[in-house]
Amino acid sequence: LKFSSNVGYTTGEMKALKKIMLSTGVNIGVELYIKHDLFFNTSAGFSLLRFDYSDTANNSVFNSKYFLNIPLSIKKYYTVSKKSWVFWDFGIFANYHFIDKKEIRNISGNNIKKQNDLGFNFGMLGSFGFKTIFSNNLSVDIGLSSQTDYISSYKNESDKIKTDKRMLVISLYRKLK
Repeated sequence: LKFSSNVGYTTGEMKALKKIMLSTGVNIGVELYIKHDLFFNTSAGFSLLRFDYSDTANNSVFNSKYFLNIPLSIKKYYTVSKKSWVFWDFGIFANYHFIDKKEIRNISGNNIKKQNDLGFNFGMLGSFGFKTIFSNNLSVDIGLSSQTDYISSYKNESDKIKTDKRMLVISLYRKLK
């Protein structure tokens, strides 16, 4: 069983805006043995993009975008020592954009707009990093990851977002017996 947490930045492109955004997320998944140093990874989790901007009426807008994500990848390990490895992985992912929350601040006060069930993004992912074993049942990965959207499908064109993420990922592995 694998638990991962990530933090980084995203370049997000929407119809009227291109912005650098804070990206955070968590995933729970599994790493399945294929052969020798090769594994199949899959997980499910949530990610959040946060950023602010000024709209056309010069209001201050704080935006939070929530995604359900499902990555699938192949991971290759290279031995460094008896308990340490370097790795790379490459794969695909799907993101479901399920909540978009905007807090609009102006002279008359705050207004919160929330939308649900917005759309999907699909893309490629890659990462590299270092893994070490702490005990027979516990190990940790630290790596750098990149995810880029290539295909998206949204109900409304104005809600569509294309992302290009760069993240620091820390994963904790627990062997199941």
